[in-house]
Amino acid sequence: MAPTERVVARVERGAHDGLLQLQVFNIKLKQELVLVGTEGNTTNPAASKVKGAMQLCRREHGVSQPIEGHAAALATIKLDGHPHPTKLFTFSVRPATCAKLHIIEIDYAEGNPVFQKKAVDVFFPPEATNDFPVAMQVSQQHGIIYLVTKYGFIHLPKIYFFSPRFISR
Repeated sequence: MAPTERVVARVERGAHDGLLQLQVFNIKLKQELVLVGTEGNTTNPAASKVKGAMQLCRREHGVSQPIEGHAAALATIKLDGHPHPTKLFTFSVRPATCAKLHIIEIDYAEGNPVFQKKAVDVFFPPEATNDFPVAMQVSQQHGIIYLVTKYGFIHLPKIYFFSPRFISR
């Protein structure tokens, strides 16, 4: 059995001190990328609002970036018209104003057309004012993002069209 290896530090000292107060609840590792999902402790528990924050780390370059978000996923998919697979970072956030789902290309492959960043609103019904994304997965075979919320809603947008295909509870 191989010895335990430290993959990434929780924060880079001084650069992202705001992340020190957050509780880690999800870690995703895919090739050279590490994503640490964090959930903030609120000062007013009656408000039930949860601050989402993440740290996206690139081990090969030794850099990390704080991102506002509640759930995320990493995927490598083959898009039509692209000679090489495309590496994508998807994340969702629900601040006080509106909920968004973002898809961003990471590690651009030479020869591929540039993948345009995408952002779309995520619908939450009026009775779900305190709901927020808690988990995301990407089906590389079908090009679908599975986004699950605390209140049990599931959103299934397609990466290619980036439009909601299915929403249910």
